Amino acid sequence: MWLYMPAGYNSAGAPYPLLVMTDGDAYLSRLRIVATLDNLIEDGKIRPLVAVGVTSVDRNRDLNCSEAFGRFLAKELIPWVAARAHVSPRAAAVAVGGYSLGGRTAVCAVLRHPDRFGMALSQSGSFRRSGPAAGEQPEGMARYVAASDRRDVRFYLEVGTEEIGPLFGGDPSALTANRHLRDVLRAKGYEVTYLEHASGHEPVAWREMLHLGLEALVGR
Repeated sequence: MWLYMPAGYNSAGAPYPLLVMTDGDAYLSRLRIVATLDNLIEDGKIRPLVAVGVTSVDRNRDLNCSEAFGRFLAKELIPWVAARAHVSPRAAAVAVGGYSLGGRTAVCAVLRHPDRFGMALSQSGSFRRSGPAAGEQPEGMARYVAASDRRDVRFYLEVGTEEIGPLFGGDPSALTANRHLRDVLRAKGYEVTYLEHASGHEPVAWREMLHLGLEALVGR
């Protein structure tokens, strides 16, 4: 894991928003999140924030809406950061994000722990299959949202227009699943920023589009 502090960090001032990113190693290296955060803050496009990146031990297990990993993020990681950085205790000031399975984990986290996370950032979220308490049904996340009470949280979803296969077992494409989840979230009254871009399921797209998700959730 890694911890990012903005330039000019001041522990005596107002508390900082907190950004929690899954697949922390990838966001640090291939997706160049530090440069993105530095530039957005310097340009005044987002508020100065503290960020933490976490690399899971078993990605397919931990980032598959794992209840244990979600509890770790909410109950262990946030207090760990709060002991080391001047971050806001308000859920509305805490965002969690990731790509693919990490995007699904972000949505799971805000729905399960709205007292800790107020914003979810999902890049090409993997919503074709299961969601919390939905077994292995196709589009389980959309089903879960439809059947659950509304939480006081916000969402940013993005997906590539070329994310249309290959498919297994009759599942919808990632593009279709993201569109359906967007529609269900909005029908439940959630605030959702949604974006499609001309790409596939690939890191170069997530790197180039990350700034839009950050601006949507923690922009000035």
